[in-house]
Amino acid sequence: MAIEGVDYSFSRPDLNCLKSKGKKFVLRYLSYVDGGKNLSKSEAQAIQGAGLGLCSNWENSAGDAKGGYNAGVEYAREADKQHKACGGPPEAPIYFSVDWDASSSEISGPVSDYFRGIASVVGLARTGAYGSYACIDYLFDHGLITYGWQTYAWSNGKWDSRAHIRQYSNNHEMCSGTVDYNQAMTDQYGQWGAQQPKKHYGGSMFLFQVEGDANVWRSDAGVRRVFSGPDAGGVYTYQAYTPLTDAGVPLAKYTAANIKAMGLSVQQALDWIGGPLAQGSSRGHKGQDVDEVERT
Repeated sequence: MAIEGVDYSFSRPDLNCLKSKGKKFVLRYLSYVDGGKNLSKSEAQAIQGAGLGLCSNWENSAGDAKGGYNAGVEYAREADKQHKACGGPPEAPIYFSVDWDASSSEISGPVSDYFRGIASVVGLARTGAYGSYACIDYLFDHGLITYGWQTYAWSNGKWDSRAHIRQYSNNHEMCSGTVDYNQAMTDQYGQWGAQQPKKHYGGSMFLFQVEGDANVWRSDAGVRRVFSGPDAGGVYTYQAYTPLTDAGVPLAKYTAANIKAMGLSVQQALDWIGGPLAQGSSRGHKGQDVDEVERT
C-alpha cells in the first residue's frame, strides 16, 4: 500500500493539517538559495513533532546535474553539511534533483558523472536521485543510485518499479500552502524522524569489515545475524543477514559491501545491523536477552 506524502519549497503548510489529511511524510529542500526555500533545524523538529517522516533533497537549481562530477562533489558536501545541521542522521540518504527533461545523452554523460561525484562524498548507500522515468531507470540500471524519487513529469505515464517515491501531481493548495503530491512505494524510502519502519533481520547475507572493535557477538544463523573475527591486523569481518522491513523487503540490495563504501562509521554500522550495546549492559542486540547470543 502506497504511503501518501508531500513536497514543497518556499511554502509552509500547516503540519497538523497535513497529518489530518492522511499525509505521512514531507520532502524538503537543501540548497544555496536564501529566502525560505531551505529546511532549517527548527522546521525539521516541527515536522517530526507533528508525527511526519522527513526526507532531504538537494536542488540548488533545476540544472545542477549538468555540472557533472565536480558539481556532484561540491553539492554533496554542502547538502550533507546542511542535512546534518538540520538534525539529519549521518546514515540517511539525500535525494539530488535532475529537474528537467534530460536527454539520453545528458543522462549517460554529465548526469551520470554528477552522481558519481555525489557517491564519492556521501557513499552510494546514501545517494538518491529525483528525475524522470528515463533518468531514474538509467541511474538504477548502472548502479549509480540506491534511492529513487521519480516524477510523473517527462515520464510519459511510465513508472520505474524500483523508485522508492513517486511524485504524481504538482501545485495543489492544501493546509494554507502549495504542495506536490507524492507516494512512497515501500516503508523505507529514506525518511528520518517519525514514520521509521521497524527493522527485522533475515534474507541474503552481506559482509562488513571494520577495524579495532573487539565487541563481537554471535547469534543463530538465519534468526538474527552472525559476526565473526578477528582477521589479521585487528580487522573484524561481520557477516550479517540483510535487515528487512515489516513487509519483508530487504533494506540492502547488495550481497557484499565494504563498510567504508557505504559511508558509515563502525559504530553506525554496528547499530544498523544490531551490534552490541554499551559495556555492562544486561541485554544484547537491541533488547535481546543475553542468553540468546554468544560472544566469540
